[in-house]
Amino acid sequence: MKDKFPGHFSNPAADHSLWDRCIFVFDTNILLNLYRYSDETRALFIKTLRLLQERIWIPYRVADEYLENRLNVIYEQQEEYEKAIAEINKLKGKLENSRQHPFVSAKTMKGVAASLEKAIEELSNNKDVHTRRITSDEIKDEIADIFEDRVGNLSSDAELEDIIKEGTARYEQKIPPGYSDIKKQGGDSSLTSRCRPYGDLIIWKEIIGKAKEVDTPIIFVTDDGKEDWWLRFKGKTIGPRPELIKEFQSEVNQLFHMYLPERFLSLATEKEQEKPSKEVLEEIRDVRQKELDISSENRKTKRQISTFKSRSFSLDNIFLRRNQEDNIVTPWHEQELSYRAELEELHVRTSELSSRRDGARDLVSYYAQMKSLRGLSPEEESEHAKLTTSLDLLSAQLDDLRMRRRYILEKMHQLQNMSVGLDEWNDA
Repeated sequence: MKDKFPGHFSNPAADHSLWDRCIFVFDTNILLNLYRYSDETRALFIKTLRLLQERIWIPYRVADEYLENRLNVIYEQQEEYEKAIAEINKLKGKLENSRQHPFVSAKTMKGVAASLEKAIEELSNNKDVHTRRITSDEIKDEIADIFEDRVGNLSSDAELEDIIKEGTARYEQKIPPGYSDIKKQGGDSSLTSRCRPYGDLIIWKEIIGKAKEVDTPIIFVTDDGKEDWWLRFKGKTIGPRPELIKEFQSEVNQLFHMYLPERFLSLATEKEQEKPSKEVLEEIRDVRQKELDISSENRKTKRQISTFKSRSFSLDNIFLRRNQEDNIVTPWHEQELSYRAELEELHVRTSELSSRRDGARDLVSYYAQMKSLRGLSPEEESEHAKLTTSLDLLSAQLDDLRMRRRYILEKMHQLQNMSVGLDEWNDA
């Protein structure tokens, strides 16, 4: 049974030699996340890569995607600093209005304002350092040095065309990896655009090619949490998709395994004195979750806009035809318009709260980092506790808004179903 279903019986933990004899392959997001991590986490990750430098490798596609997206990630992080500074300035302005805080002493307010000023100064300095990476990027230089002579070769156009053809058939059958990216294709017919939905599959083919070349097991380190890489059950990640393990073993006759970056970092430093702190591991998870949230929200918004545009056109036509005769369906039309307006308002409020939450999260992370580096004064400890409470409150408020949005969407879906019945009735 095991030989026919190897993906379901894979247990790399039982094979203690896997870690010592494999090649470590890294996904694009691992390299790009080095710009999103704090200095401490980034330094530990780079140190770990150097410790394993003789056995690390990246596909050509990974290097290409990294260089293509590097500036966008730098710009995104620059915006994160700007949002955090704006939120602190906004909070500072509210605190400086004593009429809003009649029960807080001037002495306490002065201490809080000083802490906020210090945070703004540090964030501004860090933003400047980050922005300079657009033209003078020490992270890029470090990555180039670490992976010198450890990058795959460019696939020919013919090879890419074959992968696109194979990928089309694989994605229709939901054969991993990459089928979750099917909507990434651009509007033009260039090879670059047509390859975009098949980036993960191209990387997978390069990994298999490398393993065949050196006849060695592979551990793939990725921060991609999508279902077309991982087997999940009730929210828990079990391991790589069994189809991937089976295909790899069939093609290479070697073991294949995958790790998320925090697990890789923990195992890689297991024999070292310097183990990653709890804060470092939490930061890595937070960065992944934030990127997942952004990606999920973008996809959801696009789907909703498309759906409501088409549905609204249908509803408006029905209401227009019926209102020429009587006002029977006017209340339904008004309700649908009311839902639309509330959805727009919820979107604005959610964006505002998300920005505030991100600012609070950055400050909480800042205080946590300062606590580990130099300790906090009593005033900073107090402010840290307040910000943590504020972060919890903002997260709860965001959950409430999302629940309300789901309720509105359900109601609009019911109205849209009514529109089908109305249309049939009108045609009759």
